[in-house]
Order: sequence, then structure tokens, then C-alpha cells
Amino acid sequence: MDLDQQGGRMSLSQTSSKIFTNHECEYYPCHTHIHDINCLFCFCPLYYFKECGGNPSYTSANIKDCTGCTFPHHMKNYDEVIERIKEYTNGVCNK
Repeated sequence: MDLDQQGGRMSLSQTSSKIFTNHECEYYPCHTHIHDINCLFCFCPLYYFKECGGNPSYTSANIKDCTGCTFPHHMKNYDEVIERIKEYTNGVCNK
């Protein structure tokens, strides 16, 4: 569930299209330290963005490593992920 502006919990009906948790996934839970994990962005849609909002590291071959990043899996970041996608695709998908 998402936290509202006052710090209270939102109901599932208010967030149902923003969260998906796949309890049947063979890798679940992939991030054990997240309470309400959002599997909607299992593969991060921001992976190829230079400014992704997360905290990736880079391998010695300069390959982005997001293993320790949980940014897209937190319900509170859903709107920011969507906004970053919109900004990136502006002018591409709107034509």
C-alpha cells in the first residue's frame, strides 16, 4: 500500500492498479527487506535511463548493476517511475 500525504495508509482500491505482488514467482521475495514489494516493475523500466532515480553501481566493464537497488519496487515511488517514463518518451509516444 502507498502512504498518503498525511502518513496514513491508502486502501487497496486506491492503489490496485499501482501494485502487483507475485507470491508465486520462483524468485519471490527477491528483496527481503521491503515490506510491501511491488513486482509491477520486476525489470526496471528505468534501467536504460542515465538518471534513473535509483542507486545503481557499475561493474569493472562499466555495466549498470541494479542488484542492490529497490527504487522501482517501493509503492511510494510508483508515480515517480511513471513520470520519468513520461518525460523520457515525451515527443516520441505522443506523435
